Amino acid sequence: FYLGLMLAYGLANAGNDFSLEQVVKRGWATHELPSVLRPAPTPAWGVILSATVIIGVLLLQASRSSRQAEG
Repeated sequence: FYLGLMLAYGLANAGNDFSLEQVVKRGWATHELPSVLRPAPTPAWGVILSATVIIGVLLLQASRSSRQAEG
C-alpha cells in the first residue's frame, strides 16, 4: 500500500505541475488543480487515498496470481 500511496501522490503532483505550467500559465484555462504537496483533509487528498487503496489491492492481486502461477 505504501507503493500505491507513492504512485498516487506522484501522479497527483505531476498532474498539478503539468496543468499549472502548461495550461494555466499559458492562459488556456483559469482553473488549476489543487495543490497536494502537504497532506490535509481536502477532497484532493481523499482522491489520493482512494487511489492508494485501489492500487494497493491491484498490486496484491497481481502478486498473488504470480505466486500461484509459479507453483
